[in-house]
Amino acid sequence: DFKPKELKKLQQDTAGEFSGIGIEISQDNGFIRIVSPIDESPAHKAGLQAGDIITKLNDKSARGISINEAINIMRGTAGTTLEMEVISQASNTSKTIAIVRAII
Repeated sequence: DFKPKELKKLQQDTAGEFSGIGIEISQDNGFIRIVSPIDESPAHKAGLQAGDIITKLNDKSARGISINEAINIMRGTAGTTLEMEVISQASNTSKTIAIVRAII
């Protein structure tokens, strides 16, 4: 038997559709690194690139948080906004961006 929260996550994972910003992530030296933005996703349209490092999610430091915790913050109702601070791998500069979540 699944708890309601576990069942919802399983249904999202198996249905292949969820609300979020559309990136694949990994953990790297205590930070969250973007593996790949999904084509045409809000993250892709915002210019996020593979290798970029997420340092903040909605004013919360991303240092030391788990992948699951990061995913829980990034997913949300379509049409809501996620604010992120990201260090670009290409330019080694930090930027803050607001991304509106969508159905992925």
